[in-house]
Amino acid sequence: SMRSNQSANFRTQATALAYMIIDRMHANSDAVLRGEYLAGLASVDCGDAPDDSLQPAAYDVAQWRQQIACQLPEGQGAIVFPGGKVQVQITWTDARWSLIAAERSTTFELETEL
Repeated sequence: SMRSNQSANFRTQATALAYMIIDRMHANSDAVLRGEYLAGLASVDCGDAPDDSLQPAAYDVAQWRQQIACQLPEGQGAIVFPGGKVQVQITWTDARWSLIAAERSTTFELETEL
């Protein structure tokens, strides 16, 4: 029961984080069209605060990645644009489910049109 509850909590957090960056992209659609929100998977440290001097899109992505790192174990996020849509991917480790490291990774994907 505890395993399921914690995993559901992680998935809820991933969902909220995915919608958060989508909302920011809606608010800054010109930067989206210029490709400024493209972001591959990258690890950041929870304590690494984004640099305030970054351009708005870069700041949004940096802050988003920091929040992922703080809320999800080994959390990482990516933003890609396959075929005119925006796809947000968030991965994290859910060590409660398997003893095999490769099977511990969980990915949440959200695809939408802006």
